[in-house]
Amino acid sequence: MAGTIAAAALEAPASALAAPLGLAPADRRFLRAATIDLAGRTPLPDEWKAAQGLARGDWLRATAGGLAAAESFYEEELFYFLLIDNFRPSTDAFVAVPELLAKRGLSLRELMRQLVSSQFFNARNPGNDTFVTVVLEQLLGITVQKEQATLEAGKRMYDGYPTSFLGKQGASQADLVRIAVEHESFEPFFLERRFVALFDAQPPKKRLATDAARLRADPLCWPDLVVAWLGSAAYEERLAKPRAKSDRVFVRSLYADLLGRQPDYQEFRRCRNALLALSDSRPLRSVLIKLMLDSGTADAALAATGDPATIVEERFLQFLARPPSEAERAAFVAELGRGAGQKLLLRALLTHSEYQGY
Repeated sequence: MAGTIAAAALEAPASALAAPLGLAPADRRFLRAATIDLAGRTPLPDEWKAAQGLARGDWLRATAGGLAAAESFYEEELFYFLLIDNFRPSTDAFVAVPELLAKRGLSLRELMRQLVSSQFFNARNPGNDTFVTVVLEQLLGITVQKEQATLEAGKRMYDGYPTSFLGKQGASQADLVRIAVEHESFEPFFLERRFVALFDAQPPKKRLATDAARLRADPLCWPDLVVAWLGSAAYEERLAKPRAKSDRVFVRSLYADLLGRQPDYQEFRRCRNALLALSDSRPLRSVLIKLMLDSGTADAALAATGDPATIVEERFLQFLARPPSEAERAAFVAELGRGAGQKLLLRALLTHSEYQGY
């Protein structure tokens, strides 16, 4: 794990937030990365166009508060708790969660209470020992091996006995979950794990405490905290050190970049599970790219018009968020000039190590 980010680096310069987004490589790199971090995929074609000319801060606020970001946030939390496939919440109330989050009609704390109290979480974590262990570790970051008394108290409460757990009284599984999400460690642990996922570094302790206090006072303000993080100098610095795309991000991004849409749930699930089954998913990622390019579903992406030099330039900017080097430009222009189809160019870019990261 990397070190701690300096507090000053998390300040958002007013001039940077006010600057309009354009087509420059730096803006494309920011839009690509921030959309991945907010929506779990690269931008759709209409999203690229809609961002042009918007102030960076305005774009961040609109995107962080939008439905795509709410859907991605919910999906990532489900994956964090391994509530996938047969354990995925399927009732109407849970299907409506992303829209409620986008409308700020559901708080972070209430969402977690509902998820962890659900039949789906209970089925995924059966029995008092497993259930209480997961609640303590995944909601509060408590290592149960060091807190055996807390674990035992939680197990008694889970079983219906009046007990003091984390300083609060309760006598049911529902009481246990409520006490956990209302505990003072809930917000700091949640923010720390989400911060580390974005920056691969620890947040400054004072900033973490400040943000946690704000989230505790206003459980609906999570999108505002993300805007501040992604608008900071620290995030710009992070873009200089690309991270690998998760299998989930890779699948969604491939659909966005080649088909101009998001995968439906079954398409996503099939691809995700195939990739997760391998310790190294890179070879299968290449197979998925080839299958999609050969399937006929990506014909629109393969039909870009213009002179070869323009096509090569635009494809590099779209997929790698940078212009081609002179050698890359010359090589691909020559191939296109000899009659090679754009499939060669797209396959080379999509299997490139830079496309596997962001």
